[in-house]
Amino acid sequence: MALRVDVLVGQRLFDKLMGLPLHMLESKPANHWQSLFRDVYVVRNTLSGASALLVADLPFAVVFLGVILVIVQTDKNYLGEEEGSLPIVPGMQATVDIHTGKRSWTT
Repeated sequence: MALRVDVLVGQRLFDKLMGLPLHMLESKPANHWQSLFRDVYVVRNTLSGASALLVADLPFAVVFLGVILVIVQTDKNYLGEEEGSLPIVPGMQATVDIHTGKRSWTT
């Protein structure tokens, strides 16, 4: 997607510049054209950069959080037998160790 936006913006800008009369190109100072290309660069990076990825990923994040909400429904706000032993708080992390045993093919 980003490559397509980059190619389309570059192609349209080039076509527009080639369609301008020569006297119009010569009448503007060089810094005018430099600022025009810089503005196009900013627009191109906005459409094909991190903000485009954010817009594309946002629906998946909402679906993911919805699935987590459906899967993880508890009747209490702690883990364990007695209240307050392991509280469940938003944003908590857990470390999981997986022990698989000895490898039989190495010895």
